[in-house]
Parts: sequence; C-alpha cells; structure tokens
Amino acid sequence: MKLVWKLTVPQMCLVICIGLISFIVIHSSFVKLRDEYYIRDAVESRLIRIASDIEDRARASVIQASMFARLPVVIKAYEIALGGNIKDPHSPQSQAARELLRKELAPILATHEELVGQKPQIHFHLPNGLSLVRLWRDKNTRVDGKWVDISDDISSYRHTVMEVNRSGKAVMGLEPGSGGFSIRGVIPVKTPGGKHLGSAEVLQDFDSLLAAATVGEIAVSVYANKELLDFSVALQDSTKEQFKGDFVRVSKAHVFESLITPELLQRGKTDKFYENCGSAMLAVHPLTDYSGKQVGVMVCAMNTKAISGFMRTAGVTLAFMLACMVMASFVSLLLGSRRMVIFR
Repeated sequence: MKLVWKLTVPQMCLVICIGLISFIVIHSSFVKLRDEYYIRDAVESRLIRIASDIEDRARASVIQASMFARLPVVIKAYEIALGGNIKDPHSPQSQAARELLRKELAPILATHEELVGQKPQIHFHLPNGLSLVRLWRDKNTRVDGKWVDISDDISSYRHTVMEVNRSGKAVMGLEPGSGGFSIRGVIPVKTPGGKHLGSAEVLQDFDSLLAAATVGEIAVSVYANKELLDFSVALQDSTKEQFKGDFVRVSKAHVFESLITPELLQRGKTDKFYENCGSAMLAVHPLTDYSGKQVGVMVCAMNTKAISGFMRTAGVTLAFMLACMVMASFVSLLLGSRRMVIFR
C-alpha cells in the first residue's frame, strides 16, 4: 500500500503540473494567434475596405458630375448666370439659372430618386467660389436659420472647388465641408470650345460608408482635426459630437468611446498602429483628404470578449484532455506495478 501511495502522489502532482503548463502554453499561443493574426487581419482588412470604398465612390462621383457638366442645359444656365454680376449673392441672373436647372433636370433627379431612394447630391459652383445651386434642395442655402435662394460663399472652406476652378482639372476624394466629411468628385464646366464656366460636383455621404463598415463585432469611428473644421461652431453641443483634446468625432458610431484617448488620436495623426485594450483590439490609422493631407484619425475597434472566452474555454479543455491522457498512462502503469508486486 505504501508503494502505491509513493507512486500515486508524485504522479498526481506531475499530472497537475502538466495540466497547468499545458493550459498556459496553449492559452498564450491562442492569445498570440488572436492578437497578431486573426483580429489584426480583421480590423486591417476593414480599414483597407473603407479606403477602397472612398476611392470607388469618389471616382463614381466624378463620372456622374462629368455627365451633368456636359449637358447643354447646364452650359446654358451658366451662360445666363455669368451674364450678370456673379459677385452679387442676390444676382437675378443666378436665380434664373437656378430655376432653369431645377426645371430641366427634374426628370433626371426624379428617376435617380426612384431607383436609388434619394436625390443625387449635385452642386454647381460659380468660378469665383460662390455656390450656384444645390439641386437636392428646394432652396440653395441657409442664412440665419432660414433657407434662401442666394449664392453663398464657399471659397473659404471648399478647397476642391477652388482648385478645380483654378486648375481646370477634376479633383476627387475626401474633404471636410460645412457639416462633416464628404466624398466628392468635382469637375470643371466648360463650353464645347473649352471656355471655363465654373465647376460641378457630386458628393456622397461619408457616414453611410462608415455605417456599412460597422458590422458585427467591428465598429469604426472617425475623428477630425478640430482646427481644420470651419463648422466648429455647430459642434459646440457636446451631446451631439464628442470632443477628444484636439479632435472631434464626426462619425455617428461611438462604441469603445472610453478606450479612445486624446493621446491615442494624437499618435494616430502620423502613425498606423494597433492597441490591445483587453476587451478590444484597436487599429488606428491617419485619415487623409483628396490631396493626401492628414485631416483626421480613423479608429477601427473589434470586440474581443467573445473570442477571448472561446479561446480560454478551448485552452482549459485541451489542457484537461492532455492531463487526462497523462493520468490514464500513469494509472495503467500503477496497475501494472501492483500486479507485479502481488505476483511476486
């Protein structure tokens, strides 16, 4: 009996040690696999997809804008507007041009709305940086809280428009505007003879792209550099937008908000990096505009609680199975040893 205990106690201790060591090794391997491969690949691929979608939508916007810019009625409307004083926001010629465009392009807008579910966001600009007409609205702009039909000045914050009117070449990509980031395609409007008249733009909502990317356990938040936003007055309501030091959240998503710090965003202005926060893996990328200038930070976060729980359970199960196999071997050896002692 003493021999049995002498064999059993060390074997049991050895089995327990093997089980613990196995769990630690297996679990650490799973964690490394999770952090360095699966989750990093998941968040990275989501950010790559967003960048690709921005490029695709911007290209589609340029194509749509070019189709409108070449229409005879658009050329005619610009000639009417340019026949007046384009420096006058209340120019009657600009108003006549707006009314002509709304009337003649209404069937195209209605067809687009019927097929897509919303009017195309088409914006025509005068060559001096004043807006001619936003065709998805009944009135062109808002002044003192009221919608009015005047040519508002967008030259101070719509750099794509000013560049196209200066260079005569198309521009496309992401740009801050009066209400957040938008994906824009801007193209010059010219006569058949090549005379520059102004610019036409098709813009697409950036939030809809982010909403499509926020699926399942992965969420995407975008923070803009606060000093770049000419619409900062509208963001003073902290319940509407989230301020983080020198950044302001311009996306609707606000999950993992407590994990996103001003220091993390400041680092994300120049570096692409990953941050393991225990309950989530964050991928932080600089966000650039149509010209390649850094204008914000994009954070892609993946909830790791579920996969961590699964890996922990898998580690315990595998370690237990390995310990059982070792225990079975020792029990067989122990029984064999007892038979040898009895028969002797």
